[in-house]
Amino acid sequence: DDGDDASGDEGAEADEEGTQLFMSGVADDDWNWFEDESFTFATIGCSAMTTGRSSELSISIWWILLDSQSTVDVFCNEKLLKNIRQVKTTMRIKCNAGVATTNWVGDLEGYGTVWYLEGGIANILSLARVSERFRVTLDSGTEENAFTVHKADGSGRKFAK
Repeated sequence: DDGDDASGDEGAEADEEGTQLFMSGVADDDWNWFEDESFTFATIGCSAMTTGRSSELSISIWWILLDSQSTVDVFCNEKLLKNIRQVKTTMRIKCNAGVATTNWVGDLEGYGTVWYLEGGIANILSLARVSERFRVTLDSGTEENAFTVHKADGSGRKFAK
């Protein structure tokens, strides 16, 4: 284990760092990882990062962003997570707005443990980390121009541009 996950291990105290460049994401007003088959990309300007919570930015707290520049999975909406708990590891997330720090994690059903950042502006899955757990493909040869996250049961979740 390389120590880069939010497993909630109760072992020795540790510090970790992640990066959020927040370039692109997925959105659906009624997002549900288990049922919805398609999502839409949303591009957020860098200036939006400094203004505050997602409601001020027109980023729904129900959206989940698939970020190709992120190295960490981090969520701001506790209603999307189960078993939110404090851990001994501290995650420092570097982003355009500065550095955010958390030592809270929660479980995203169907995915695994992610960092929880109360007061964060978005729910972000790192494309790199998603691709460690699931097969991810990009079909840029269609009008949809979509990423598909392929689940073990043969179903897929599409992130379309």
